[in-house]
Amino acid sequence: MSLTIEIREEGESDVRLVAEGEITLKTYRQLCDAGDECVGRDPKPRRVVLDFARVGYVDSLGLGSFIKMYTSFKRAGIEMALTNLAPGILSSLRLTKLDQILPIL
Repeated sequence: MSLTIEIREEGESDVRLVAEGEITLKTYRQLCDAGDECVGRDPKPRRVVLDFARVGYVDSLGLGSFIKMYTSFKRAGIEMALTNLAPGILSSLRLTKLDQILPIL
């Protein structure tokens, strides 16, 4: 399965990354690259929302990419949140206690 990411402007200072597919060993880098693109923007967004309504599966590298992005955004002064998580993905976040670190809308 592949992964596509659409970057959408929301309001004056927010960005939504809309992902579709699976976030795995083969695709996680695309998500990280989209996050890096947001960090490199001038002006930087106030908040980046990762929308996973069309993501059905995330492996351990995918979960790790969430932490990498969260750390990069935090260093850049950008808020991050996850939204529209499939039950299995939300369960993985709870199992690993990442739901206590990563903001979920």
